[in-house]
Amino acid sequence: MNETKDHPKIANPPLLVLSTLVIGWLLNLVIPLPIMPQDAARIVGVAVFLSGFLIGIPAFIQMRRFHTSPNPYKPTTALVEGGPFNFTRNPIYLSFFVHYTGIAIYANTAWCLFLLPVLIELITELAVIPEENYLEQKFGAAYSEYKKRVRMWI
Repeated sequence: MNETKDHPKIANPPLLVLSTLVIGWLLNLVIPLPIMPQDAARIVGVAVFLSGFLIGIPAFIQMRRFHTSPNPYKPTTALVEGGPFNFTRNPIYLSFFVHYTGIAIYANTAWCLFLLPVLIELITELAVIPEENYLEQKFGAAYSEYKKRVRMWI
């Protein structure tokens, strides 16, 4: 397989996250829907945002251990297991959702929280499923067995 083409064809997940945040923020400008008092939103939002690193950083470290890139536009060179990959097949995207939630709370807009299920569906359909199809083609039965053992999300 041509190494430059050896990657899944997916949408840009960070762009999906950013776009969804912007839509929620714009909706909040039109019809403000605060979640909680502003001071509390700042504290809770920062705490939730930072907790996303508890999933994301170990996932990046595990990928480095397996000498493969977390960049979905580069070839996957190994089937990564262990660490956060033991409880979710998509710990980096899961960390994106936690970061997104923290930003939504910090911005104190319920609109962004209402859009979270839409974001999850978009990333599932436009990134996760194409990535999983790619990984199944690349790693065959090993990836199929991994899918049986570990959930897509949590």
